[in-house]
Parts: sequence; structure tokens; C-alpha cells
Amino acid sequence: ISKELDARADALWAALNEEHWHEALQMYGDYAVANGTRHFIQNDGYVALFPFLLGLVPAKSPKLGAILTRLRAEGDSRKLWSPWGLRSLAPDDKEFGTKENYWRGPIWININYLAVRALQHYAERAGPYKAQAAAMHKELRANLVNNLFAEYKRTGYLWEQYSPTDGKGRRSHPFTGWSALVVLMMADG
Repeated sequence: ISKELDARADALWAALNEEHWHEALQMYGDYAVANGTRHFIQNDGYVALFPFLLGLVPAKSPKLGAILTRLRAEGDSRKLWSPWGLRSLAPDDKEFGTKENYWRGPIWININYLAVRALQHYAERAGPYKAQAAAMHKELRANLVNNLFAEYKRTGYLWEQYSPTDGKGRRSHPFTGWSALVVLMMADG
């Protein structure tokens, strides 16, 4: 049964990459149908990270290198990485801050927790991106813990989400639901 499950996992991985990896853009994405035409959604946000967030990308895959490079985008404040955590959508994305702005930019601790865990996962695996993942893990973890602590000191609350432009707590508070994941991040230290 083990070989059968391995074969099924390999087939699903191949299908995921065939259907959702955009080689020219070096990112995962989804598709939408508009006016009868199917097109790739190029949003630079959490949706493009899920194979990485779930630890599905092999540690030696060039796709992992592309994801880490896109994720960190050293020195580019218009991307997902911020001093307060990963934004749900990059500021240079045309959808950033539009409509209700609920998932179009704010920093969510539940998804950031998945990113911290994924970076730790890749930092512990042999591969060409091990050191990069370890450095990113350390920095992202520190950004999140420092921001949540600063906001707690400033307001006395943990918040549902955090501003993508200044890290300030937003929406529901007190919110110890997924924002309490910061305690697990601190324990990973």
C-alpha cells in the first residue's frame, strides 16, 4: 500500500505543477474564467504560496528557490515581505487594498505561522536553499513576534490582522484566536 500511496502522491504533485505552476512567472497560481476564456491569475499573495506553506515543494527543487526569492524580494517594499510579517497581497499587485481590503494586503498571523513553519521545515532539509530558508525563518519570526509584542504593549490587545503599511493591529480585538500562534513562534526560537 505504501508504493501505491507514493505513486498517488507523485501523480498529484505532477498534476499540481502542470496545472498551477507558471514557468515564465516562476509562481503558483489559480485560474479564472471570464467571457468564456480561462486565464492565469497572477496575484502575488498568499494563494501563490500554498504549496510552499504546506511543505509540498521538494527541498532541492528550483521552484523552492523561485518562491523564496519572490517571497523575500530583498529591498523591495512593494512585495509580500514587510518588517511586520508577510502581507496577504503585495502592494504592487493591482488588487492590493481594493474592495473590502480584508484579504488584499493585511498581515494575517495564521498564514504567517504557516510560512514560519515552512521556512523552518526547509531550513532543516538538505538542499541548496537550506541557508536561505534558515535566515528567512529567523527574520520573519522576529518580525512577527516583535510586531505583535509592540502592538500588545501599545494597545493591550492581540488583533485579528495587522496593517500592511505600518503593522498596527486592525479589525477584531481582543483576538486571541490565531494571533495566539505567536506563542508557538516564540517557542520555536
